[in-house]
Amino acid sequence: MRNVRIYIDAELDQGQEVELGGSAARHIAQVLRKRVGDPLVVFNGRGGEFAANIIAVKKNSVRVQTGSRSSPSTNSGLDLALWHGLCRGSRMDSVVQKATELGVHRIQPLLCERGVVKLDAKRERKRVDHWNSIAIGACEQSGRNLLPAIARPLVLADCLEALDPDCIAIMLDPVGGENLESVVTPGKAIVVLTGPEGGFTEAERTACIDAGFRSVALGPRIMRTETAPIVALGLVQFLAGDLGGR
Repeated sequence: MRNVRIYIDAELDQGQEVELGGSAARHIAQVLRKRVGDPLVVFNGRGGEFAANIIAVKKNSVRVQTGSRSSPSTNSGLDLALWHGLCRGSRMDSVVQKATELGVHRIQPLLCERGVVKLDAKRERKRVDHWNSIAIGACEQSGRNLLPAIARPLVLADCLEALDPDCIAIMLDPVGGENLESVVTPGKAIVVLTGPEGGFTEAERTACIDAGFRSVALGPRIMRTETAPIVALGLVQFLAGDLGGR
């Protein structure tokens, strides 16, 4: 059985005692019912992880001591970013979770003309914090030890101005004229762009193509906003070699 993996937002080193609190401690002590001497794996999301053992357990706190550091090859070597039109609660949560499991390095939520979610500054901060917690859970589950960077939502037009001209920019489009296999080139940075519930407007689609995005269709069926990015990311990872493809 694989050891439980726990994220710790702190600098970590070998032979260090670290106290866990909050939901992590409650999960270890009350849900998993771990005891003194039980092994864990701890990581801080910056690469690498440490074997650890529990040395003290209380109701709301757990103390661990780190052992040796390791760097398992669970992080994707593909420089892959997802730009996704901001969608409703659980749908966006699912996109963040699955994109993290698939090894995406950066997630950029987009404010699009047909987007149904509107955020003020306070709600925006809460949502970004929430998405980061979703990504942490996905890293703990998947074995990944490098957290993706999750940006605050930005207007699509502003992101287009900052697009790296050297990357492969892929826009999912039900009427796209290209396919992924002809577009993906292993070794190059890739940005995958997917729309919100209402899709892109014609003006947005034109602006994306003018900025350098290549319009790609995933087949004859129109996928939901939380489905399309995961299918596309999995195919891109496979074609670039990260999932055992070419």
